[in-house]
Amino acid sequence: MTDEAAIRRAVEEFVNVFNAGDMTRILGIFTDDLIDMSAGGPTRTGQAAREHFLSRVAEMHAKFRPNLIVTIDEI
Repeated sequence: MTDEAAIRRAVEEFVNVFNAGDMTRILGIFTDDLIDMSAGGPTRTGQAAREHFLSRVAEMHAKFRPNLIVTIDEI
């Protein structure tokens, strides 16, 4: 598999599990050294970043039915 194909596959997997609200699989996508630089908040790293991201996604799915669409312009 080419690097480009691997990137496209990873993005597709993330979009699918995000839209399904599959929190276990979402966490499985990220590495232990995740860095969360969400707008308006502090930079979080590692486990704190994973927990913060997961709580935001869970809250979003509790209130709405999100449908993430990612368009890759260039790799």
